[in-house]
This record gives sequence, structure tokens and C-alpha cells, in this order.
Amino acid sequence: MSSGLGRLGFPIQSVYVSTKFAIEGLTESMAYELEPFGIKMVLVEPGFIKTNIGNNMVTAKKSQDANSPYF
Repeated sequence: MSSGLGRLGFPIQSVYVSTKFAIEGLTESMAYELEPFGIKMVLVEPGFIKTNIGNNMVTAKKSQDANSPYF
């Protein structure tokens, strides 16, 4: 299971995005390796899905400052 963010970078989400890029690369590489055996790889990349993922996120106090470049 990947994400649309596995195809493009997004600020403040670098850890999440990098894991999705990794899944993209792994799936593509394995597809080439397993093709001779008739095995096909499928990677699901859903768009935005409303979840509670943000409820458990920890955000640095400095990033919440209105003067922060990350606000």
C-alpha cells in the first residue's frame, strides 16, 4: 500500500513521503525480477482518504509559531 505522496515530495512530510518512495522502488524492482516467473506486482496508491492520522502526530512548538517558515 503506497500513497499519492510516493510520487512527489511534500513539505513537512519527508519521513512519510520517503517511506512511500521506497515502496514504489521496491515494487517496481520486484516486478522486473518476478516477471519471468509469471508473478505480477500490484501497488495501490489511493488519493486522500480521511483518517485520524493527524490526531497522533507530534509537532514541534517552533513550527507552530506564526513567524516560522513552516507555519
